[in-house]
Amino acid sequence: MKFLFIAPRFHTNLYYRVISLQNAGHLVKVIVLYKGKSEFYENIDIIQLNLSFFSKTILNFINFFKKNHLKTSYELRIQSPNRKFKHEITTSKPDVIILKAYQNMLAVKTLFIAKKHKVKVLMLTQTSHTHIKGSKFLFKLNIKFL
Repeated sequence: MKFLFIAPRFHTNLYYRVISLQNAGHLVKVIVLYKGKSEFYENIDIIQLNLSFFSKTILNFINFFKKNHLKTSYELRIQSPNRKFKHEITTSKPDVIILKAYQNMLAVKTLFIAKKHKVKVLMLTQTSHTHIKGSKFLFKLNIKFL
């Protein structure tokens, strides 16, 4: 099978999932918006995409008024990949997309493209059921919406 991992940032905890699938004989690619400097990603096919013009513009505007360089949760949510994203998904023709971090523009774009091309999507999340404003109902509603 062909697997495509999509995440805002490649994190070392994805490494073992990817390697396990590769060792089982599956083809695995990873698409990220950025790589961490301290992350381990040896023997993994990682495609790093740039942000879209719209995302870059908004982020530059926000950073103009900020006093520190730490990214806020809002900044992480509006990061969206450029036009090459759709091309990478359609040319790789995955059987399954594994989506990490579901509350951002990257996830929304992924879900639209996957639905259009009839690709199954598995959402990988590490948030608790009460993550959204302390409500299990809002969490379930959010998952159903996506």
